Amino acid sequence: MKPLGTITVYFPFIDPETRHVLETIMKESDNYFDFANALSERVLDTDCSDLLVYFAIHHAAQLLDLKKIDSIGQKYPEIPIIQPNLGFANHYMGRTDDFRSIIQNAEAVLAKNPDNWLKLEMRFMKFEAETFNYPGVIHDSSNIAEIHELIDSDPRFKFYETVLYSNLAQIADKDGNSEEWNRCNQIALQNARLYDDQIRLAYCLIKQSRISSNDRILAMKLLREALEIMDALGSTDGYADVLEQLGTISMIRGEFTNAIDYYLKSVSIRERLELETGMASLMLASVYNSVGECESGLEWAQMADDQFKGRPSLRPRAIMCQAWSLVLLDRLSEAELILDTVHELVLKSGRESHLGWLNFVIGLIEFSKGNVASAVSSLEESLKIFESHDGLKRYRNMSLYYLARIEVAQAGLNTEIFPYLALLEEQAVSEDLPGLMGQALVLKSDLALIQHDDSSLRDILQSLNELAEKPGLQFLVPYIEKLMSRI
Repeated sequence: MKPLGTITVYFPFIDPETRHVLETIMKESDNYFDFANALSERVLDTDCSDLLVYFAIHHAAQLLDLKKIDSIGQKYPEIPIIQPNLGFANHYMGRTDDFRSIIQNAEAVLAKNPDNWLKLEMRFMKFEAETFNYPGVIHDSSNIAEIHELIDSDPRFKFYETVLYSNLAQIADKDGNSEEWNRCNQIALQNARLYDDQIRLAYCLIKQSRISSNDRILAMKLLREALEIMDALGSTDGYADVLEQLGTISMIRGEFTNAIDYYLKSVSIRERLELETGMASLMLASVYNSVGECESGLEWAQMADDQFKGRPSLRPRAIMCQAWSLVLLDRLSEAELILDTVHELVLKSGRESHLGWLNFVIGLIEFSKGNVASAVSSLEESLKIFESHDGLKRYRNMSLYYLARIEVAQAGLNTEIFPYLALLEEQAVSEDLPGLMGQALVLKSDLALIQHDDSSLRDILQSLNELAEKPGLQFLVPYIEKLMSRI
């Protein structure tokens, strides 16, 4: 393989022997995965220096090769500088949800006053451990200040700005600050290009596609580049990440059949790699609920809940998704009971995404109880929250759909104004969302049945049949069959 910045950026700071080994293995490898695998095998087959062991774990971690990290950790259990990475690996393997040990192990290395580049590595370990559990964990401001000071102390450390701004982007995302999220990720992305840090560049592109998910053309362009990089690097986990984001784009377009397919493939890859599948499971639950397959939705939401037991900041979303499924299954008391377990936690978290979903589920519960005004109020609040944050706009159509659904359910025989149904259809046309148009047409068919409008019903059925033939819209077929049986 050609020299790769992901590997070579460290060369100015390490001893000649370690550098020689890394250069030799790099030249003999086909891609980044081969390099990381060969390096891991080297430290497992022979007794190597602490620094070489550190880089073996570092590059295996970049590819989330947890089995290799575990094996190396078992052979070299006493090397201080590898302990933080081992802590992250233990978390990803579900062995612990305690990030304090990562921070403590990083601080133990820092206490020995290592070289500045290694200080940065350890300070980023602390920073990332805190970011992982943010906002449940408050960041050590002195640590962040020290990171800035170290990067500014040596021009050769500028490549670390990719890691710095990736973390800052993640914090901004959790804070609901979409403008700062985009700004920080753009800096990280540009810096990764500058230093040929290909693995981090690919992940920045995937994150940027999330930020740009409402602009399908741009998001797809970013994902295609990310996919090319992941293929060139040989990163299987990265490929799963791209599939997951493709699922999200399909979900936004209402191409729910395609979304399910992408998410299932992503889960399959992650399971083979023994990685967490929580987020893909959560998205599968949401999509299955959206197409009325709520039993499957409940199963995937429960799986996400199980996966998120070590991530308390994400678990409330999985529980709220279970409540959504239970409402659709007409198990209202169970839905209320399970929602009560996270209600206060969500309010205290202050996270916009959680508040949006809380209002969403409360709206569904209230409507099921016959409290139409309360249901509309809660769903309108969820819509407002989802629309106010670029990272949450992917969910706004779910709130809009249920608002339109309530309008239709309340319709009488006379001609009425249905603003949310009209908005649903208008949005489907203006943003080219074929699946959303399918949902709007299903609601319009229900309305036509209520109003005994046979002429409109025939036109709607023809349009639905045409839509169902498009890729990713096969979920409409059961609705069409049910409609035909009622005519």
